[in-house]
Amino acid sequence: MKGGEKMKKLLVFLVMMSLVAMMPMVIGEPQQDLMVSVQSMTNINITPDLLNFGPVVPGTIGSVPVDKNIVFDATGSNGDITVSVSSITAGLFLNGLMLDGSSALNFTKTLVCNIDNNVCSYDKTPVVPTLNVPLGTLAGTQTGVINYLISAAKFCGDDIKNRASEVCDGTDLNSKTCLTEGFNGGTLSCKLDCTGFNTSLCTSSS
Repeated sequence: MKGGEKMKKLLVFLVMMSLVAMMPMVIGEPQQDLMVSVQSMTNINITPDLLNFGPVVPGTIGSVPVDKNIVFDATGSNGDITVSVSSITAGLFLNGLMLDGSSALNFTKTLVCNIDNNVCSYDKTPVVPTLNVPLGTLAGTQTGVINYLISAAKFCGDDIKNRASEVCDGTDLNSKTCLTEGFNGGTLSCKLDCTGFNTSLCTSSS
């Protein structure tokens, strides 16, 4: 072997050794657990404080309060909010109070979070209250109270397929499996936005 070839092989060997020396030595793959607790935040402001229907006479149908309409403002919340009437005190209001044309006792309204720049905005369309005062109602001032129930509305991420737009929700796969989706086996999961299934862990026959 000629001296030039030996020198070339020596240089190649030295270069390879240098590259090996530069490579980091992997001594393990430590893991770190992750956990997060996502909290829902509900804030609701109902105006006006008092619905004053003023003086009315028996037989009045559809009396409108002085302050006119009710506004539900959920600014500061971070998801859909459901507002419903749980109870009403006082006989006249119990039977005669209407919200948007229907009995107040049946009232429910969902305030939908419209995300803009990572902040929820809400439609503030007012609710129209009216009061029916039947003939035979005794004269005098009557007062009452509306009790509202405020709750977080159904949403993607509550592990329950409870909206028409949801194909699945978290662990609720709507009784679907990899088999029902045309695969031979594996693990089916739901997409984070609840619009479909993640079939990446499903298996097919080779």
